[in-house]
Amino acid sequence: MRKVLVRCIGKVEMKYILFSLQIIILLTFISCELFDINESPEIPDWYPSQLVLSENRLAEFDTIATDFAEMFELDKNDFVIDTLTSHIYRIYVLNIPVCTFTDSTDDFIEFNQKVTQFLQTWYRLFSIEYFEIDTMHYTGIEEGHHGAEIYIKSDYSIQMYDGSRSLGFIAVWMDGSGIITQLRSTLLPQLRVPIENIITLNEAKEILDGYKYSVYSWTGESEREFTVTGMEETAHEVYIDKNYGNDGNLTSVDYRLVWRITIFDGDFFVDSQTGEIIGFIQGWRS
Repeated sequence: MRKVLVRCIGKVEMKYILFSLQIIILLTFISCELFDINESPEIPDWYPSQLVLSENRLAEFDTIATDFAEMFELDKNDFVIDTLTSHIYRIYVLNIPVCTFTDSTDDFIEFNQKVTQFLQTWYRLFSIEYFEIDTMHYTGIEEGHHGAEIYIKSDYSIQMYDGSRSLGFIAVWMDGSGIITQLRSTLLPQLRVPIENIITLNEAKEILDGYKYSVYSWTGESEREFTVTGMEETAHEVYIDKNYGNDGNLTSVDYRLVWRITIFDGDFFVDSQTGEIIGFIQGWRS
């Protein structure tokens, strides 16, 4: 009787162990499926986000610009318009009184308060969408002139760049009597970009290794080849890739997540999702 009991207990324990192993294997399989342990990130279906020229946006802007010009007695023909983003790119020789700069108030405090109010009131002149100011890089210039680069709060943790300039700020210049004399906006709507890289920085370097490009100087064009040993610096950026129509006019821009790799001759841009070499921008030294 005792032997039979021992055998029964042994069989029960064995069945329990086998069942437990099956459960563990099943859970492991499910977790792999849920969290894609063995799968690398895929390029999003929507990538890259694209901003396209819109006649409706331009009409909306024109209404605001007309009101602005009438209020401050300005000529709209003096407005340099960014047609793609449907806002002012630059205005020179203005006559917009904003500050008084009395002795009782610190110049920067008054500049900050009054310029902030001005931009909040006329935000549509400078941006497609409403924005909040993040930082103001103020500069007091000689003879009482004032200036600032004003950066807005951004959803991006990295710089936005179009290959020749950084983007995402408004510049304001003002004379000593508190009159705005120049305005400039490089704002773009913050369309979505991926949060993960598919192509690593090292892989981007490998993609570029041996890439042939041309540089131009007073002696003419010369062809060169990229080598990793000549690399000076790298950066991770949102790159605004411009698309042009047959007439040469800008029709849209793509928002690409890129690795910027700099050598003596200039900057190379590699898409961190597709591995595509977006292009080369020659630097001033080459």
